[in-house]
Amino acid sequence: MAGWSRLAKMGRPKRQAWGAGASGGGSAMLAAAAAAAAAAAAGKERRKQQFSGAHRKSLLRRGDKPSAACSWLQQQQQQQQQQQQQQKHLQQQEQQHQPEKTQQQKQQQHQQQQQQQYGAIHIWHQMWQQQQQQQQQQQQQQQQQQQQQQAKIFSSVFQSDAAGAAPTVAAAAAAAAAAAAAAATAAAAAAAAAAAAAAAAAKGEEGVIWRSCS
Repeated sequence: MAGWSRLAKMGRPKRQAWGAGASGGGSAMLAAAAAAAAAAAAGKERRKQQFSGAHRKSLLRRGDKPSAACSWLQQQQQQQQQQQQQQKHLQQQEQQHQPEKTQQQKQQQHQQQQQQQYGAIHIWHQMWQQQQQQQQQQQQQQQQQQQQQQAKIFSSVFQSDAAGAAPTVAAAAAAAAAAAAAAATAAAAAAAAAAAAAAAAAKGEEGVIWRSCS
């Protein structure tokens, strides 16, 4: 019995030592697995950077073409080609629509110029008509005044010379005729001056209107 108890006591430390060794081996295995996983992740990241960086070009020049790099490059090239085609298509559409836009703009500008010119001509025509009407009214007034003056002169002469003296009547008629002629010349000169002033004003206003339109 004593021998069995000693063996039992001796076996306990052995079990403890074996358990400690097993636990130490498990931690080592876990550490090795973690290191392998980290190395694999680092390698994957390095390969990704190589494919997407300047090393990718050196690989292609050297002739070492991994399948992943080739597929990635093909996708990038296809995308670039698609973008270029879309840009060209948009540019062509814009170029096709530009002549229509320029024609519409030219038509609008031409219409605006015509409207401005028509408006200026219409305004000048109205002003010219007003001036003509004013001149006609002035001439009519002057003629009426002359007729009234002549009538007054003849009436006064005939009333004063009721006895019928011929020299007096002849002198009065001559004086009336001279007065009428003077009045007519004065009226003609005034009408000519008014017409010249109106024409000069009309030309000046027309020039101002055309300068404002241009």
